[in-house]
Amino acid sequence: MTATLPIFLENAYEAKSDYVTIYGSDAVLESLRRDIFNNRTWPDFVALSETTSPFLKLERLEPGRALELEGLRITPLPVDHVVPTLGFLVEGPRASILIPSDTAPTDLIWEHANRVPNLAAVFLEASFPNAMTELAKTSKHLTPEMFGGEVRKLSRRVAVIAVHIKSRYREQIVRELRALDLPNLEIGEFGTAYRW
Repeated sequence: MTATLPIFLENAYEAKSDYVTIYGSDAVLESLRRDIFNNRTWPDFVALSETTSPFLKLERLEPGRALELEGLRITPLPVDHVVPTLGFLVEGPRASILIPSDTAPTDLIWEHANRVPNLAAVFLEASFPNAMTELAKTSKHLTPEMFGGEVRKLSRRVAVIAVHIKSRYREQIVRELRALDLPNLEIGEFGTAYRW
């Protein structure tokens, strides 16, 4: 998303009362200011928005503190990755989902998920095949075997959608995921809309 964000903002810019809000952790917002909107890589859209008609707002996410958007309660939760990363528990009136994001094995996010009575699905990464376990550990991603260990942290059966599957290893990763014989496993596909 970071690569396309400036292009989106250029195309979305319009001086009006509505503006684009970018939510992120302190680390993400600082990185946007330092590495993207720095008048070297891209114009400083943050400063431009402060001096002209506002079109952009940066909003800090505090881990563990929920925010309400469009009738959903979204709780950012820290996960274990090489850079500071948040997963998200998205709670709705009828169903809730968990998106751990890029992560190595982690616990806090599962503890939160297990307290949500209407949890319907988890979108969990499986980035590397089992043969690349050392690389997965170093880069703090999951293999199918590690994926299975994370799914077993759930206290009940919900849909589990495998995502962030590296295309170069997709066939092997999918084969290894299916070999886990996990109930309710789905392989995420681009362009698929999920509704609960």
